[in-house]
Amino acid sequence: MRKNFLFADADEEIILNIINKANIVEFSSKQPIVSENPKSLALILSGKAEARQNGLILRILESGDIFGIAALFSSEKAAVSEIYAKGKTKVAFISEELLLELFKADFSLVSKYISFQADRICYLNQRLFECSGNNTLAKTAAYLYHTAISQNSLSPTLMLNMSQLSSALGIGRASLYRAVNKLEAESIISKRDDEIIINNIHELEKKFKNEEC
Repeated sequence: MRKNFLFADADEEIILNIINKANIVEFSSKQPIVSENPKSLALILSGKAEARQNGLILRILESGDIFGIAALFSSEKAAVSEIYAKGKTKVAFISEELLLELFKADFSLVSKYISFQADRICYLNQRLFECSGNNTLAKTAAYLYHTAISQNSLSPTLMLNMSQLSSALGIGRASLYRAVNKLEAESIISKRDDEIIINNIHELEKKFKNEEC
């Protein structure tokens, strides 16, 4: 639990409060991770999980990572990714009510929470800017780069189906193949069936930052 940025420096009383009041559930491999209370912050205690959207793996979640934060303190139903366990995975679901209780007990948690949300807004704004233009190569490079970074690896293997990737980016398959082939020709990525291996994350970043989106 202390692997998470919110609770890394929390008092022992805060940690015990979470353990006693949170809904802790263990999921088996490939089982969807969902809470009975949709307005809950999910904290992975052990194991790993995959965040997917439209069949694409967006991120690998590990012990200490959180998800479900978009649904908290909102009157709208948040559009969240689907989360699936990779092997046995234990998750603590912290309800909105419990989180408020923790905030009142330790105001530093509020500061960390606001900072996290501010970083998310900046990140999403950057993604929108990068992917809103008409440059296919830049849009493809930006998507691959941020998907790779979200997996906390400089040379990850991304499970990406070209048809799904085309739909997610709003790019025709012929144009997408040309962009992927160009990146592969420059040895920035390698493609194998439905896998894309990132060979040079830094050059991939340059591709969308130097191109006009």
